[in-house]
Amino acid sequence: MFRFVKAALALSAVVVLVGCQTVANSLSASDIRSFKLSSTSVEFDPQVAIWYGDAERAYAASKGVAATESDTVANTAEGKAYVRSQISSKISAAVQRNVGGALSGSRPVRLVVVVKSVTIPSVAQRVILGGTHMMQAEVRLIDVQSGKVLLTHPGLVSASATGNGLAGALIEGAIGGDAMERVANDFANNYKVWLIAV
Repeated sequence: MFRFVKAALALSAVVVLVGCQTVANSLSASDIRSFKLSSTSVEFDPQVAIWYGDAERAYAASKGVAATESDTVANTAEGKAYVRSQISSKISAAVQRNVGGALSGSRPVRLVVVVKSVTIPSVAQRVILGGTHMMQAEVRLIDVQSGKVLLTHPGLVSASATGNGLAGALIEGAIGGDAMERVANDFANNYKVWLIAV
């Protein structure tokens, strides 16, 4: 629980700092119209902060370990790789779906998303402490032919509303859907809007 509080406070500080920073898109509208998204890759910053208890518990369950021990079993190389793969697959799919559809030119580009932080509070945490599903990542747009980085957003933030307290958690549970998928979709849509709004 302490680890969650610490991660949430750190991410809140990051959001405040990034929110004050205006990142310019230096590409022209004609440049952007010429792009076609060929692929998306997801990497993790060496100092990445991840709190994704649902993925940790899913990993523990796959190993036949009780949920109460998920912190311990997920804090291994294999456990961390599992959690990161869950995050990566959802981000990649969301970017391909949201950004890929908006880039219909002929010049192949690829996106590299470098995850800096992910916080997905569990139901129990939201009931007791509250919280917001959030992530922050750097996004690099790269020309496939030359390998040149065309554009970088150093710290794009996305957040998905959560139901806090007992009533809020019950309402969110009734709505359903995967919280990490919602965050990834919000992130991809934010990037699309930032990229094409020139």
